Amino acid sequence: MSIFQKVRSLFGEKRSNSEISDFFFNSILPHVNTFSGKTVTAETALTFGAVYACVKVISESLASLPIVTFELKKDGSKEEVPNHQVAQLLRRSPNSWQTPMEWKEMMQAHMLLRGNAYSQIVYSSGRPIELIPIHPARVTPKMNKEGRVEYEYRPPESGEVIVFDQDEIFHLKNMTLDGLIGISTISAARETIGLGLAQQEHGSRLFGQGAKPAGVLQHPGRLQKDGADRLRKSWRNAYGGIENSHSVAVLEEGMTFQQIELTSEDSQWLESRKFSVEEVARVFRVQLHKLMSLDRATFSNIEQQSIEFAQDTIFPHAVRWQESIVRDLLSNPRDKRIFVEYRLQDLLRGDLESRYKSYAIGRQNGWLSANDVRALEGMNPIGSEGDVYWAPVNMTNAEVLEDVDRLLESDSPTPELNEPSEDAGEPAQEGESTGDIQGSTEQSPRALPDLSSHLEPVFYDAFRRCKYKEATAVNKAMKRDAPLKYIEKFYETHENYLKRELRPCVETYIRVNTLADSANSIDSIVTEAVSMFAEQQVQISQDVIRKQFTDSRKDSLLSDMQWITDRWEGEDVIRANIGTLMSIARNLIEGEKDG
Repeated sequence: MSIFQKVRSLFGEKRSNSEISDFFFNSILPHVNTFSGKTVTAETALTFGAVYACVKVISESLASLPIVTFELKKDGSKEEVPNHQVAQLLRRSPNSWQTPMEWKEMMQAHMLLRGNAYSQIVYSSGRPIELIPIHPARVTPKMNKEGRVEYEYRPPESGEVIVFDQDEIFHLKNMTLDGLIGISTISAARETIGLGLAQQEHGSRLFGQGAKPAGVLQHPGRLQKDGADRLRKSWRNAYGGIENSHSVAVLEEGMTFQQIELTSEDSQWLESRKFSVEEVARVFRVQLHKLMSLDRATFSNIEQQSIEFAQDTIFPHAVRWQESIVRDLLSNPRDKRIFVEYRLQDLLRGDLESRYKSYAIGRQNGWLSANDVRALEGMNPIGSEGDVYWAPVNMTNAEVLEDVDRLLESDSPTPELNEPSEDAGEPAQEGESTGDIQGSTEQSPRALPDLSSHLEPVFYDAFRRCKYKEATAVNKAMKRDAPLKYIEKFYETHENYLKRELRPCVETYIRVNTLADSANSIDSIVTEAVSMFAEQQVQISQDVIRKQFTDSRKDSLLSDMQWITDRWEGEDVIRANIGTLMSIARNLIEGEKDG
């Protein structure tokens, strides 16, 4: 197709605004579309420093943040799935020639400048394996009769229109009024940008002539047009331009030079330039300090402005990305529980001291572990011992406090702690027997004081934490290759975890009820009781798991293990475990007294 045919086709058929804004069409058909007289397109707008800075800071900020792929679990939790095909596209290689940052930066810049960004989705076996970017000026979205979006694409090498189906295009769009085509920020703010371009050109021309305004050459005689033109040209060649500024002029034939003074409008040029920068920043919702305009920035407000940049500027774009990825790249029914999130925490990272102080608060209040902190700092975990969550000894949850208040108001003791459970001495592990526990599990001849019943909520809460940790670790291991290896590694440290978590409960129980005669006796009994119980429970759990691996079919092993771990966290199992531990402690106490 010849150049004239291309021009004719442009006028012969209706084109979208985004296509007309293509650099090719604008270079052939220059037009003035602002009252300032400046042509504003995506390309010319980038020559205005404020526009370029806004597009660059938003695109780079979003492109530098990782997009993490998760699977939504049935219990409402989420688990990262780094090996999912979409995760590989977004984190490793969207196509054969672009890195993830380059691709995301380009797509975001297209969306900011033209309102839309497109990439062709290449599939293999029903999975997206490549994202091929397409210039937005050559794409026209349309709604077909079936209510699906089609994308008409005109390749630069031919005039033939290629129609892509909705499932074949990844479409990132700006705010839209028709649901199909995003509004170009450049088109919406063309007057603001055009004014800035005009001011920029005005300043360039002023400094191009030595930062001096124009003047008038006066000749005593009358000059013909040719003579005046020659004089003007020779004067400009001799004294025009910044390289000839401050040169000495020689005037002949009685000529004089009168310089035109700066007007009040000229003297306000710098203020107008600043206002244009603020206007552009307002359009793109970018804080001025991000454009290196620090006139109003202070040490007290710069951090807050950075937070506003993350919340008001980057977050809406991140949500737009997340939802577009789910719509276009995760539309397969088998991916219905897969979603993505931008990790915006990286944008809000404070200085080293502030981060460490916040980590300390999280650790001390029990909602961050050592491994959680190391992950936030980009470091490897230190093993299962780094998964321990601290619990302040002077705090407990509100439910436990309510239970304690109710028990204190009650006149009847709670049988679980005052009297041995019928299941005392037996584990709560799938009905498996643990064998005899040292000593008798019958009621001690010396009745335990009723005050011991008030400690039940504390015991229950400690056992609940232990069972939750154990069940979670086993369930995670079951999703790995060679799960038994990870399970055995977990139980190498779990015994010490049980001792550490249960020791305060047993010690408090004995001290409150003055069941031992000396501090040494208390320490000895507590140590032996929790050691016996922890060793026994770990052995029972491992036996149950190994038996299940032997008895279950391969296709049902995962669900069978899930059923077992669910029972571990049940109330009946927890109360039976409490009874077992209490029975061990009582037997040790009575054995010492008899001795």
